[in-house]
Amino acid sequence: MLIDFLTTILVLITAIYAYLTHKIAKASERNTEALVRSMYASSFAKVYDILDDEAVVAARGVVKELREIPYVDWKTIDQWGEKEGHVKTLLRAYNIAGIFVKHGFLLEKHIVPDWEPNIRATWHTLAPYVREQRVLNESENHWQNYEWLAKKAAKYAGDDAQHRVPGDAL
Repeated sequence: MLIDFLTTILVLITAIYAYLTHKIAKASERNTEALVRSMYASSFAKVYDILDDEAVVAARGVVKELREIPYVDWKTIDQWGEKEGHVKTLLRAYNIAGIFVKHGFLLEKHIVPDWEPNIRATWHTLAPYVREQRVLNESENHWQNYEWLAKKAAKYAGDDAQHRVPGDAL
């Protein structure tokens, strides 16, 4: 009798332990999901702050002006040094956004669809500058995350030829 009683108690304790372990695991899973959502929200806020910064907005305006000028003529523009500073500001901003998305700190769907026209248009304008800088600096890594982000943005624009990212195979 005593053995049956002790066995029943042991089974009951094991069942309670399994139940509590399951509850703890579920709570931990909910906490992990909340932490991930919090990380995405924080990352989105940071990237949005970067892309909406006054200097970056001004840089997009300069790049929009440059779009109308053949790249070979950029260095002859009055105040090219100042304009180049704007170009580099924009390149850094979108490169940082690309890092956040590429490495999973921010989901693509949180940033790329809304910023797609700017990402794609500015990359299209700046690609010749980037290629030249990569050669001059002997580094294919310059602004590679921006280029990666531009390729992601091209998918949101459709796949006809006018939406291709410069450098992509046809």
